[in-house]
Amino acid sequence: MFTLVQNTPINLSLISPLYEDREVLSKAWPQAIYPFNQEQWTEWFKETSKVKTVSLLLKFESDIVAHAAIKSYVIEPGLNYLCLIAVRKDLQSKGIGREFLKQIFLHCQNKLGISELYLMVHLDNQRALDFYTKLGFQWVDGENPRRLKIKL
Repeated sequence: MFTLVQNTPINLSLISPLYEDREVLSKAWPQAIYPFNQEQWTEWFKETSKVKTVSLLLKFESDIVAHAAIKSYVIEPGLNYLCLIAVRKDLQSKGIGREFLKQIFLHCQNKLGISELYLMVHLDNQRALDFYTKLGFQWVDGENPRRLKIKL
């Protein structure tokens, strides 16, 4: 049974093992320093009066199998980005990503009051682009990366 939990306060030691694989890290955050750089991630998660961030974990029993974050721009209500999406390398292509996003969508609607999400996908990540499109994300703008949106 999979369970979605909010990583609050944000504990980087819970998520860093997911990003130990260079490919997982580069797909989730192309500009990230490899290996996992605590200082860079701390800065990314820093909240300001303009940006609020939520870290979400997918657990299977006691194991963390996936992570994602949502950045909400307070200065532009309704502008919410799904970011840093990662499924543990050995569990990819097993339906966990689909389950994770379904649970994120429900959490956004029921707990965070979010009705639409944006995300950015680089064209060299065709697998992700196909995946998000199948889930209902639609191209909004941008060429590389492309900005996609879904209404929940």
